[in-house]
Amino acid sequence: MKEHPILFSGEMVWAILEGRKTQTRRVIKPQPNKLKTEQGLLFAQYPNDEYWYGLKCNYGYAGDHLWVRESWRPLDDDISVSKLGPGDTIYYRADYVGEALDGKWRPSIHMPRWASRITLEIVNVRVERVQDISEEDAEAEGTKSIDSFHILWDIINHARDYGWETNPWVWKICFKRLP
Repeated sequence: MKEHPILFSGEMVWAILEGRKTQTRRVIKPQPNKLKTEQGLLFAQYPNDEYWYGLKCNYGYAGDHLWVRESWRPLDDDISVSKLGPGDTIYYRADYVGEALDGKWRPSIHMPRWASRITLEIVNVRVERVQDISEEDAEAEGTKSIDSFHILWDIINHARDYGWETNPWVWKICFKRLP
């Protein structure tokens, strides 16, 4: 079992905490031109390249754990992260949506492992096109429908050239929250 960090927005953190989110889709980078499976292994071919390369999910596979990174801040903003540790009081931005809370929020990318409050176990990993999502899967993504998932997808990925209309290949990661 390996552990990997994964970023989630405050809205999606709440969807996980409420048990509404049990899937996430992440863009495969770089985007393959073609995919194939041989003897249970996944291979990718890239534009302008005749060779096939083994494709590995950098988020892990069934049985691996994901620790969630989210926007956060310590009780005392003046303390550097290097001086913080387990036992220090941490605030999570998702808990204060719409509320004014003085202090400097730290980006999720800078959250250390010890500050994470959510650990997920990967149940399954598949590859698909983002537009292949079903209504059931859109709900498992923490949204109400494919249309709302589409909007959320574009908010997160459009500026990165992986918008809905490009229909990128994605890792479909199914998980369960660990206590």
